[in-house]
Amino acid sequence: PVRRPAWHFVPRLGYRQTQYALNDQDPGKDDNPSRGAPIVSADTGMVFERAVDLWGVQATQTLEPRLFYLYIPHRNQDDIPLLDTSVYDFRYDALFRHDRFTGADRLGDANQLTTAVTSRILSPASGAEMARVSFGQVQYFRDREVSLIAAAGAEDDRSSAFVGEIYALLTRALSLDSDIEWDPDDQRTERMVAALRWRPDATHYAHLSYRLRRDLTRLDVLPNTPDETLEQLDLGVVWPIGRNWTLIGRGYYSLRDDETLETLLGVGYETCCWAARLIQRRYVRDESGDLENAVMFQLELKGLASVGTRIEDFLTDSIRGYERY
Repeated sequence: PVRRPAWHFVPRLGYRQTQYALNDQDPGKDDNPSRGAPIVSADTGMVFERAVDLWGVQATQTLEPRLFYLYIPHRNQDDIPLLDTSVYDFRYDALFRHDRFTGADRLGDANQLTTAVTSRILSPASGAEMARVSFGQVQYFRDREVSLIAAAGAEDDRSSAFVGEIYALLTRALSLDSDIEWDPDDQRTERMVAALRWRPDATHYAHLSYRLRRDLTRLDVLPNTPDETLEQLDLGVVWPIGRNWTLIGRGYYSLRDDETLETLLGVGYETCCWAARLIQRRYVRDESGDLENAVMFQLELKGLASVGTRIEDFLTDSIRGYERY
């Protein structure tokens, strides 16, 4: 890799080999399939900057174009089962991944070039990022034949959707961030997550987010697949009240179904030596819409052990941005 203050060039050459030892394969399929392929990529970009005046505030603006080329030859992988593999969400950071699949069961073939650009507003005094806008697109030089669904056939689009991200520090406590995927062929937004976050200090936190994900199932291949488009609102709050008490809440609502998917309300009490947390949760447990009620309690003796449900892990997964203070 060559990295300089104003530019970089990072070439990469690798080889990925995967070997399986399987039991109870279907007749005619190999119990020990393997797959290997080279991975070639080149990542390059530049950084331009200038001084700007934003409503009387001095700042530094950057312009950062970036190119990323990726080549992986096609390998037939139909005999390899899907054990722990899925497709990454197509977000801005996915433009620079070396594989479009998670896990080891599929290695995506590729001959493509990503073109992207980022612009940032930086504080000249501290270097802190005040705002950021990024967007990019992939140009495909050949069809993508590897898929999770064998019947789906090759993807023959010459270019991807546009993807981007936006971040803005609106005030010292309030920030906005958003990810978006826009399809120029259908002239519509395919995926979007937008979130307002309020963090006035190290212990108080609240967020309101909107999520849209259209069902991208290829209905010409799977015509009986139900429409799984999502459009949801998510509100989460972690708010200390008094010296030792903390209020925790979350509401998760489906705009498409006009239905509350989850409500969570809890309270925590913490001292230097012990802590207790009580959470009441009501949520949709299955696709038929049946509701389930749950009560979780945890007593923690600091430095020794805890008794009850691991609430901290659950809250970290449930409330985006939650941290234990």
